[in-house]
Amino acid sequence: MESLNRLNTLISYVEANLDDEIDNQMLSQIAACPLAVLQRFFVLMTNVTLTEYIRLRRLARAADEVRDTSAKIIDIAVKYNYDSSDAFCVAFKRRYGMTPTAAREIKAVLPAYDRISFTSSIIRVKGDAMMNQTSKTLGNIHHLMDKYQGQNFVFNGCMAYLMECLGASKDYDYWFFSGVSGDCFTQVYGQDLTRWYQCLSHACFDERLIKRVFDACGYDYTFVSPQSFSANREKYVKKVMEHINRGLPVIVKGFNVLWSDRIWLVEEISCVVGYENGGETLLFLPEESITPTAFSFDIPLTLVFVEGKKLAPALPDIYRQAIANIPVHNVASPRDGVSFGVQAFLDWAENIENGTFDDVPTEDIDIWRHYGEYLCIIASNVCCPHFLNRAKELCPDVKELAAIDAIIKKMDADIYTFMGLEGGFGMEKHKLKDHELMRPVCAMIRKFASYYNDLLAIFS
Repeated sequence: MESLNRLNTLISYVEANLDDEIDNQMLSQIAACPLAVLQRFFVLMTNVTLTEYIRLRRLARAADEVRDTSAKIIDIAVKYNYDSSDAFCVAFKRRYGMTPTAAREIKAVLPAYDRISFTSSIIRVKGDAMMNQTSKTLGNIHHLMDKYQGQNFVFNGCMAYLMECLGASKDYDYWFFSGVSGDCFTQVYGQDLTRWYQCLSHACFDERLIKRVFDACGYDYTFVSPQSFSANREKYVKKVMEHINRGLPVIVKGFNVLWSDRIWLVEEISCVVGYENGGETLLFLPEESITPTAFSFDIPLTLVFVEGKKLAPALPDIYRQAIANIPVHNVASPRDGVSFGVQAFLDWAENIENGTFDDVPTEDIDIWRHYGEYLCIIASNVCCPHFLNRAKELCPDVKELAAIDAIIKKMDADIYTFMGLEGGFGMEKHKLKDHELMRPVCAMIRKFASYYNDLLAIFS
């Protein structure tokens, strides 16, 4: 009991000095042990380092002041031990998914990070005695994708990470799932300029997709719709915690993204990789970060849990089926304002030619979301034909492969010209509204539509 009292006294000291200097010597004195011993003991008790606990408590206290007071952001940053307002904004955005200014403007309800209290309580889980654990984060966290390798479709990265955590075959990597999902052979285009469309698996994230990819790697799954999650939130949060305790991430879709100081309706796909405060807070990995970030349960969330192992098809058979699915994905009917394959290219060109952007204020145009994202899909699929190359190794008997390869090579010869037209990914906003400047761009888009027609002709 004396040790617990010392730890609670230490927490009281920390709480009293969140807006001041915290003296390591004083921490050691309160705990009656060297600082290094204290650090090791603290992380064993809480699954978070003392340094990280202090950082998160300071950030939580600062977030309260951002939301509930009119104090200057820079003053709050300095008060809670940040070197600059920029450093504070970066930490705030990583934690809460928005800038302090945005949180203040909308009076955001931000996830709490509550004060720790040490007790002697013990719980039993499946017959094993263990100390009550209120927080846990997976230990093998890393980037879900390597964009320098052309990995731009996050669902495939989530599946590869899940397989890694399961200790599954290395054959089930990012490139494997890019083919099984259909992402690496399919173009998409979205009509709604307020939304963000990333690829086939993002636009068609439903149980048919999940069944296809989990069947391919030989695992059962549980698919939880946003409606089911909202109606049974406590049940599924508990299930998330159980999976995290087993060392398994949970795939999730639903987050919107702050981009260029604007909230975009993205419904981003990611992995839940941890929880805090006994499940009151869940943590996910933002697309380009390795810092687990809290998120709200108040948004519509889709969850996917991996379940038991089952017999997986032979690897060559999976590749054959993925190749056979190419026309299926590319002739699919438009869905929720998103078109696929040839139609995606035609809609893209027609929207530019027909003046879709004419009445959009230039400052409201985002080149990446309104143009670059679709160019990125083409470049990702043309420049990184890893799935196709593996299919040629495993399935030399599939007669369509040589013809598909020839068409990919034709697109490869044009893609760098395409990416250079009017600045490509870095196009100036006003150009998207200039019909004359965009004429060669639209001609190139239509050229790629013809390549996709050639691709479909292989199967007919």
